[in-house]
Amino acid sequence: MFILSDPLLDMRFSDYGIQIPIRDQRAQAVLEHISRVWAGPSSCVFNLRAAADLLGIPDEDRGIHREDLERVHDKSFVEALFSEKLDAELIKTYELIDERGQPRRYRPDLAVRPLSALFETILNQVWGTYLACRLALELSSSACQGPTNAGPGFAYFLGGGMHHARRDSGSGFCLVNDIMIAVKRLMAEGKVSSVWIIDLDAHKGDGTAELAAGNSSIRTLSIHMASGWPLDEESLTHAVAGRAPLVPSDVEIPIPRSGEASYVPLLRSGLAELEALSQGRKPDLAIVVDGADPYEKDELPSTADLKLSLKTCVERDRLVYDFLRERHITSAWLMAGGYGERAWEPPAHFLASLVRPVAAAILEQDGKVLIARRAPGQKQAGLWEFPGGKLEAGETPEQCLEREITEELGVKIKVGPFFAENLYSYRSGTIRLMAYRARVLGGQLRLAVHSEVRWVSPLELLQHELSPADVKIARLLAGEPL
Repeated sequence: MFILSDPLLDMRFSDYGIQIPIRDQRAQAVLEHISRVWAGPSSCVFNLRAAADLLGIPDEDRGIHREDLERVHDKSFVEALFSEKLDAELIKTYELIDERGQPRRYRPDLAVRPLSALFETILNQVWGTYLACRLALELSSSACQGPTNAGPGFAYFLGGGMHHARRDSGSGFCLVNDIMIAVKRLMAEGKVSSVWIIDLDAHKGDGTAELAAGNSSIRTLSIHMASGWPLDEESLTHAVAGRAPLVPSDVEIPIPRSGEASYVPLLRSGLAELEALSQGRKPDLAIVVDGADPYEKDELPSTADLKLSLKTCVERDRLVYDFLRERHITSAWLMAGGYGERAWEPPAHFLASLVRPVAAAILEQDGKVLIARRAPGQKQAGLWEFPGGKLEAGETPEQCLEREITEELGVKIKVGPFFAENLYSYRSGTIRLMAYRARVLGGQLRLAVHSEVRWVSPLELLQHELSPADVKIARLLAGEPL
């Protein structure tokens, strides 16, 4: 699992005089929540530079360039974005001037930055979407930790999801379509040949549907408000045949007002339809547009038709996550739409639900380390592990280890410094294994869930059949490269 977040991605709309209720602290609120649930900051969180470094992307290939945009958008539109016409395109995209020529949600007198400067941040957002796809594809847990890892690649980008941008214009707060730009660049690089785009935003993914229409290598699903923007009466009055918002996704799931009870069942059926349309061809990548604006606490007026509880939002995301995971489909998720002070809650609670925090003790004595063998009848029976266990609610890793070692081995320990962590996906779910150095203070060893214990040197660790999640910790102790 990889999470991508960067201050360079903050839109800071108020700096430009734009008064849209998008909170720049949303990504930080998500990270703070999962840090609380996962018992501390995780090494799976990357910024743009660190992600590019990890992927080994050369400096000259970093960032989004005109040719990336031109694979998706008309050249004349792209030309406008790199000219003095940029401000006009931004004003149109963000609907800052109404039909009477008056400012709407726009106070240019309060701006501290020129409107054109917003374009750089938008391109950084597109770059983030591309990097999230690359992380999911090339730095999946299986690639990092060996073939025994049962989980497909998964990356979550705390940004992106500009699904309204069309072939020749921006729309609905989306200047360019980062989703399709990332897909077309990945295809041009030969990294994928088929993609699913699963759009969970409250608004129809109309721009993506237009851009992907007729391309059988890109399948799209959109579950959205049946009559809200861009499918409201005013928008449909001005709609043009063959253009967004009239172009359907491959799987179109319109949800009527007050349709929460039917939402998850309809999504489940839609996913099955998407799979059937693919005729047994599993995609190389699924991109999930994980909009939080269906949430009942969302503050954008145009999402009023769809008011999902937090429970349903998380159930929605877990349905998609499990569907893809069961089919071993690599996925990149985009946080996408979400407005107001509570917009961080759905993605934060979803991500928190994916990982169980587990602590492990590296008990050291006379240059050797204690490992214990799981007893018959236990999960992973016969495998060796560093003793420890799952954290209980409100428990720190240190408290967990003091409790677990007493329960499992009958001895008291002194927990020392943090050593390393490993995010590992079993078929039953993902754990965050946090290993701490420790020493025995007293007591006699007795075995409750293990059949045997051994004191071994760090170099001898890998001669034992270890629990898969423990292998990375053992290799680090033995000084081997990962």
